Amino acid sequence: MNIILASESKRRIQLLEELKIPFKAIPSKYKELSFNESDKDPAEFALLNAQKKAEDVANEVENGYVIGMDTIGEYNGRVFEKPNDREHAKEMITALSGTTHNVITGICIMDAASQDSVQ
Repeated sequence: MNIILASESKRRIQLLEELKIPFKAIPSKYKELSFNESDKDPAEFALLNAQKKAEDVANEVENGYVIGMDTIGEYNGRVFEKPNDREHAKEMITALSGTTHNVITGICIMDAASQDSVQ
């Protein structure tokens, strides 16, 4: 079975390696939507970006199961996406520090040959 991670995230790569799942990482070139560009709720938004990442890589390979993922945070109605830079990351960590907040990960697994997917 050919498994492809549509990401270059060190943490996601590490998780699959720890599970001893053979895979290759092919980063998606899909430019994620920002939450403000979406009319989705946070969970649907994360799933949409995960699906688009999986589709992007699935279109580049003949076969295999492509795993697309997107993670966001949510606190008091505010959505926290991937930080733009170090300063933005610091602001996010400060805002979330000491709080109970939601971390939402959308996952899409797509069969590259058929383009069928599960989320």
